[in-house]
Amino acid sequence: MSRRVRKPPSRIGISRQLVSAVAVLAVWLSSQILAQTLTLDDAKARYLVEVVRHVSWPDGVDLDQYRIAVVSSRRATRRAFERLGETSVAGKPLRLSYFSSAEIDPAAYAAVYLGEEFRSLHAQWNEQAPQTLIVVDGNVPRETQMVSMVEVGGQVEMRLNRENLISRGFIPSIALLEFAGTREDLSDELRLKQSRLQGLLEEVASKEQRLLELDQQLARNAESLREATTALQRDQRALAHTQQQLDRLGDDIATASVESERFQAQLSEQQREFAAKQQELAEQEAQVRQGEAQIAELEGDIADGKAVLQQQLEEIERQRSMLQTKNQTIDAQRESMWLITGVMLVLLTAAFFLMRLNALRTRANLELEQLNKQLYDLATTDSLSGLYNRRQFMALAGSTLELHQSLGDAMSMLMMDIDSFKQINDRYGHAAGDEVIKAVSAALNRDLRQADVLGRLGGEEYAMLLVGCNVQQAEQVANRLCTDVAGLTVTVAEQAIKTTISIGVAAVENEASAIEKALSRADKALYRAKASGRNQVAVGLADASTDGMATAASG
Repeated sequence: MSRRVRKPPSRIGISRQLVSAVAVLAVWLSSQILAQTLTLDDAKARYLVEVVRHVSWPDGVDLDQYRIAVVSSRRATRRAFERLGETSVAGKPLRLSYFSSAEIDPAAYAAVYLGEEFRSLHAQWNEQAPQTLIVVDGNVPRETQMVSMVEVGGQVEMRLNRENLISRGFIPSIALLEFAGTREDLSDELRLKQSRLQGLLEEVASKEQRLLELDQQLARNAESLREATTALQRDQRALAHTQQQLDRLGDDIATASVESERFQAQLSEQQREFAAKQQELAEQEAQVRQGEAQIAELEGDIADGKAVLQQQLEEIERQRSMLQTKNQTIDAQRESMWLITGVMLVLLTAAFFLMRLNALRTRANLELEQLNKQLYDLATTDSLSGLYNRRQFMALAGSTLELHQSLGDAMSMLMMDIDSFKQINDRYGHAAGDEVIKAVSAALNRDLRQADVLGRLGGEEYAMLLVGCNVQQAEQVANRLCTDVAGLTVTVAEQAIKTTISIGVAAVENEASAIEKALSRADKALYRAKASGRNQVAVGLADASTDGMATAASG
């Protein structure tokens, strides 16, 4: 017979159950103490403070203090609220104003307490001030009820209508629903949170699948890059060989140019000799004419003249033969010069094409460098925010830790999360959510030092490693970042969106897996900041177990 093994509850589930149990126990103990030591009016005043503490205000309502109007003509009610003294919720003070008549504007207050004599106004004020929390002394119809306090058996019983609260943007905590809500209210709230958790898990799975696809694409791109690098190296070797041939060809051109100049000088010299020979020939012809005259005049010397003339004619023939030979030599030199000129033109053309090929290869190298940079940016940065992605942040944080811990520098870790980011997406759309992420990323990166490391871990979550900062200094930096982000206004489709961040701070200890453990402590501190009202900073404790108890208690 097989036994069914029951799956142990997750650590997150245990933590939530523990937080809910502690909160309900705290509210119950408060009610018992109030019932034993305080008046009913005192109990109602204390319950009003607990309601403010356990309700989240609508998105877009930016409260720096809780203004509460107490509308009652009973002096006992006013004295009970005055006995509260200076009270604050989530670090924001409660400012109480007292009225004995209904001549007020309920929309000017965060919450209004209607005494029993004015409770008939609650339905009218619900419509008049939809972003004001109306708390009524006495029982009212459930269809118009938000929060009411009813005296039952000498004790105060608190009742609420979860649907009416949520429809106006007020989100009651689990602890408040367990104490004052119905079983259906608590079941609906738990189903809503389970649905949100399932959505987050599906989003994480989708992003992990996308990351796997990007890794595969990066591997394919790296293989293509290696092949292109090999081909480029082959082309570079061929280009070097061609350059060597071009250098040798240039040397041959220079030698041919020197030979051409030498042949040109010889040609000039031969042309001068030819001119001299022509002059000499002209003189000889003159002498022949003179000899002929002498023959006419001296017939007696004809024989001797003929002999002399024959000798001169032979000399002239010999000189004409030499002149013809020189002319042939000049023609041959001219043909050589034309040949050399043709070779030079061919070589210059080859040099031009080689230079053109070199320019093309240079441009290919530049394009390859740009492709490498794009691949590196794709692998290391987040395309939406321009910050390091989770993988690159962890790698740089690890190398920065190794460098600065050896120098003895203090280091701190910040975990940051945009408050109510899902409500921004639901209300304004994902395009507006993307603009909010860009604006918050720019604000976080604005005054970042060169040694610090900032990354977007995913969704609306960021991490920052501060070098040379202890926990106290890191807390100051975190408070400044909260102020900077709270001052942002993102305008999308003519709608102004205000947003805030919550930050958890933790020291980076000298221990194994220091970055991961610091992120874990900062993340737990971040949850405390969220549970305490958002838009604030919480410091994580060094001991992981103590930090976990603090996180549970803060819920």
